[in-house]
Amino acid sequence: MIAKAAILIQQLNNLITEIESQEDRELNELRGQLNAVHKAMSMLDMSDLPIPQDLIETQQKLQSEITSHDDAAVVLAYLASELKDILDRTRRAENARCPAQVISTRVVRTGTRIKGGNFVSRDILKRTLIEVLKTLGGSASKKCVENEMEKRLRGILTDADYEPVGDGTERWRKSTEWMRLRLVHEGILKVNSPRGIWELK
Repeated sequence: MIAKAAILIQQLNNLITEIESQEDRELNELRGQLNAVHKAMSMLDMSDLPIPQDLIETQQKLQSEITSHDDAAVVLAYLASELKDILDRTRRAENARCPAQVISTRVVRTGTRIKGGNFVSRDILKRTLIEVLKTLGGSASKKCVENEMEKRLRGILTDADYEPVGDGTERWRKSTEWMRLRLVHEGILKVNSPRGIWELK
């Protein structure tokens, strides 16, 4: 499924690039032609010479074609609107699959910590991370994985595990990020997964 999603995103990016490049190229060409027509008409007017009807028609045609290029903006606006709807639907689906995400972190943690200064072991983090990914079908977002891990580690995580480190991230979450990198190096997790997605090989 991740591969299909990546292909779809690439196709959308290609379409947007094509619209932008095509619009720029054609518009520049049309504007150049219209500018040349304007110059020719100005020279004729300054010389008190009549402006040929076909030149006037060419000017009108070019102006009409330039105006019609607003279609590209319409297409981009349509894409933006539809992608927003898709994003909203994706978030709802993710929340339905990982309900822990929509619960306040403080509520989830109530009564789940163990007093003391010991940290959760690397072996437990490694085993839990792999088990969670298997349960979630082999791949899931980082947030989804961490929330599911937190539920499974209730009664194991200590106050020390929840201490903020570095950029303010809780210690156990930071340790989980390092464990994910370690599993990538061990060949258990994929190295080229989309940003924010963790997945088994």
